[in-house]
Amino acid sequence: MVLSRSVVPMGLVLSGGGARGAYQAGVARALAEIAADLGIAAPFRAIAGVSAGAINAAFLGAFGHDFLGGARRLCELWGRLRPEMVYDTSPLALGRIGARWMRTLTVSPVVGGAPATALLDTRPLRRLLAETVPFTSLRRNVEQGVLSGVALTATDYASAHTTTFYESAGRVRPWRRRRRLSREVTLGVEHVMASSAIPIFFEPVEVDGAFYGDGCLRNTAPLSPAIHLGADRLIVVGVRRRPGPHDDAAWPVQPTIARILGVLLNAVFFDAVDYDVERLNGVNRMLEVTGMVPAGAPARPIELLSIQPSEDLGHIASDEAWHLPRVLRYLLRGMGSPEEASEVLSYLSFEETYTTRLLELGYKDGMDVRGQVEAFLGR
Repeated sequence: MVLSRSVVPMGLVLSGGGARGAYQAGVARALAEIAADLGIAAPFRAIAGVSAGAINAAFLGAFGHDFLGGARRLCELWGRLRPEMVYDTSPLALGRIGARWMRTLTVSPVVGGAPATALLDTRPLRRLLAETVPFTSLRRNVEQGVLSGVALTATDYASAHTTTFYESAGRVRPWRRRRRLSREVTLGVEHVMASSAIPIFFEPVEVDGAFYGDGCLRNTAPLSPAIHLGADRLIVVGVRRRPGPHDDAAWPVQPTIARILGVLLNAVFFDAVDYDVERLNGVNRMLEVTGMVPAGAPARPIELLSIQPSEDLGHIASDEAWHLPRVLRYLLRGMGSPEEASEVLSYLSFEETYTTRLLELGYKDGMDVRGQVEAFLGR
């Protein structure tokens, strides 16, 4: 296939969401096939990801020269995923973590020892990333100019600043905003692990002496890294269904831990992307009408195409909950019913029956907007 790309610099933005990242892989495959039909092997100049989106961004960046091949391999990876490939599911491991939490919450100040900071051991995920993401290929794509850069965002637990680690072969100057900064690095497993460390569930990750967690925690401008990497047009792949006319309807219920945690995780992972898309659309409209640029806004209009699930991924997770490891099901059962725990389940269900359904839905949703994608890529 001849290496080619669209005329206007394109950026791909992948949001967070744990196991929901499988949906993004399905969309990526649809985008890749549409681009290939247009004769475009390398449709994206900049790729930015956060949380599970960081895993997908690093993988797709490594195949930036052959986006279709990369998207297909990424779908294969998500399609064969098992919980034990992401976190240790053995009763011994979960028992050890439980004992550590008991010590932390009761006698730790007296007996000492490292406090508990996570409910799951994610060393299997680190091994999986080291074995499957060809970071040398990502580096080569950046150095050869196939990509202007790849950006992965994490949260510094010491300063509470959002930190974007990016690789650009010196083509992009670092940027700094209020509570947001960037660092040019040679991307590796530790940056992906840091960006995808879901708070409470996954351990903080040390990078160059500082400890980081999921990049969605304080990420007020998730579209910004791709724009800084030079993109004038963005395709943003979210993992929350577009709100329907009855989504705001509610009735008084006594919230369980599962319901509270689900609302908290949704606020962390989804709200910033929705707000940033809305803000960017507002800036674009202002530029179109007045030609004036608000202070702190991008100095150029950024075209935007947002792709979101047509179905509720939490409901799908609830349907597939019985496939989870028995020990994890026991842990989640203590938080509430499967229906109430559906949002939490949607982040932790790294199980092929669930991820396969998300891959299929993502591919369908991507193909459903084929006309818009073709217009976006073909300009």
